[in-house]
Amino acid sequence: MLIQCGFWLSLIALLVTACTSRFNTIRMTGLPASVSRPGTPDVDMDIVLASAQNEVQQVLPNAYLTSFTFSGKCRDLSKLRGTINLGFVQRRSSILGRQVLSGLVSVDTIEETMDLRFEDHSAYYPPTVLLTLQDGVTVREVATIAQEYITSLGPPDCDVTLTHLEDSWLVVCTELGSGTLGQRKCEFEIDASTGQIVVTQ
Repeated sequence: MLIQCGFWLSLIALLVTACTSRFNTIRMTGLPASVSRPGTPDVDMDIVLASAQNEVQQVLPNAYLTSFTFSGKCRDLSKLRGTINLGFVQRRSSILGRQVLSGLVSVDTIEETMDLRFEDHSAYYPPTVLLTLQDGVTVREVATIAQEYITSLGPPDCDVTLTHLEDSWLVVCTELGSGTLGQRKCEFEIDASTGQIVVTQ
């Protein structure tokens, strides 16, 4: 009986694997990225998102945004001059299983280039909730609020990371040149709806 159960479980596992198409990792680097409107020097998030999504859709049709992170120098935060990391997800379902494919886009808003990586993340339970950056306070408004608050704490000579959470933005600043793993100089959150600062540390 146990042998028969083992046989059927193995057969089911084989069928699930067969019915879920294999996806090989794809990497692209140094692609040109549109980050601003013609004739204007300011980074425009609508342009950045459209540029990234256009590239992602060519590999993962109907993929949607699930994550946003900015990293750069504190003094450049309000101008969004640095690196914007965007996560996109495409879900594929079948009777016997589901497949979650991710498109990770890293946009250098200074060099105006982007790197892309596409992977099968089905086994890692990635976040699949749609992220809408148009609701509440805009990314630029959040960046400006964050920079002004960091400046009020002292000289803005630091590295900063701005991450969209479920209902807020997490801001972490570290020693200049140390990146995200450096010694923390500040940490606080900004309410995504109101723009109010919530000090966490």
